[in-house]
Amino acid sequence: LRNLKRLSVQGHLSAWSGSMTMQLHANTLKNLDRLEQLDLSDNNIWGLPPTTLCKTPILRSLNLTRNNIVEVSEIGLTDNNNLEDSSEDGECQLLHLKVLDLSYNKISSFLPRDLSLAPGIRELNLRGNRISVLADQSLTGLWSLSSLDLASNQLAAVPPTFFAQANNLQK
Repeated sequence: LRNLKRLSVQGHLSAWSGSMTMQLHANTLKNLDRLEQLDLSDNNIWGLPPTTLCKTPILRSLNLTRNNIVEVSEIGLTDNNNLEDSSEDGECQLLHLKVLDLSYNKISSFLPRDLSLAPGIRELNLRGNRISVLADQSLTGLWSLSSLDLASNQLAAVPPTFFAQANNLQK
């Protein structure tokens, strides 16, 4: 499987009302260093271990639609400065990740540095969550972001400086 470029695992576990969940181990994606697209949608996933995605350095697209993710920080793309075994050189950045789909989860907030390990994201889909809080600096470091979907959330207000650093945002 070393040459695998696309992987889709959809267990449709959300239909089981939470009684069945998919849990990934930190080494689940080990030796998949050529993986470019990963689709883990509809699996009743609650989060990913912090170093799981570090094993996929050229990942371009990650789909986690229709799971049970409550916080963006639970998918392992937040720099918490103490990741062990993140990669051979101690760095764990997904510089090639361009598309992240977190739509239809249970995410309640989007905070600064939630996606600090993936600064090259161009498309971020947070549609259909429970987001009620957006911090002023939530988009800090996402310099390439050109598409942001926050539709069908529970936003009461958007901070006045929320889009201040979103210079490339087109839609």
